Amino acid sequence: MKNTSLSMLIILVLNACASLPADVEIVGRDYHLVEAGESFEAVAFRLNSSSAELQLANPWLNPVNISAGMHLKIPPQQNHTHSIEYSDSHVTATSPIAGNRGFIWPLDDIDITSVFGQRHGRLHKGIDLRAPAGTQIRAAAAGRVKFSGRQRGYGNIVIIDHGKGRQTAYAHNRRNLVGVSQRIRKGQAIATVGRSGNATGYHVHFEYRQWGRAVNPRKLFAGL
Repeated sequence: MKNTSLSMLIILVLNACASLPADVEIVGRDYHLVEAGESFEAVAFRLNSSSAELQLANPWLNPVNISAGMHLKIPPQQNHTHSIEYSDSHVTATSPIAGNRGFIWPLDDIDITSVFGQRHGRLHKGIDLRAPAGTQIRAAAAGRVKFSGRQRGYGNIVIIDHGKGRQTAYAHNRRNLVGVSQRIRKGQAIATVGRSGNATGYHVHFEYRQWGRAVNPRKLFAGL
């Protein structure tokens, strides 16, 4: 009877520990360290996941109480890569403003130096658009700012929520011009081109996601 009671106690303790946030000891590829200023939605975006998937992987967490220093379990990767394309060649165009889904390009003169797809064994989740330092970056569509700040790798980044599960991100900025929760008009200047984060030249890294899944941004535009 004592052995049975002891076994049950051990199981209860282990289950309780499994549901608690491991914000100090746990490190490794299966966990994401929350950085200062990161919201729950921003973490989900960064992990190429949806908020629902991130919550499912971390049932102990109240998304409102997320804070720097927490270790969040990364959700299992679903098939988040759709219609992947890759090319080493540069694609250029002059002012292809209008998209075929109500979106516009974030820059006037488009010089695509790296496209959506596998690059060096990893998924490049957006496209890189080269431009001179300080060039204004425009919002691709109207929406509300979900994140404006720094993220590892991305440097200065702005993430805009456009509703219906659609979000765009603009990274490696020299300066962000908008703040969290700010309403944004299509075409409004939201940042300036820089090379913050992991960037070797001046450009904007432009991402488009639907319900947390990375989609080739070029699908938004005709002709490219």
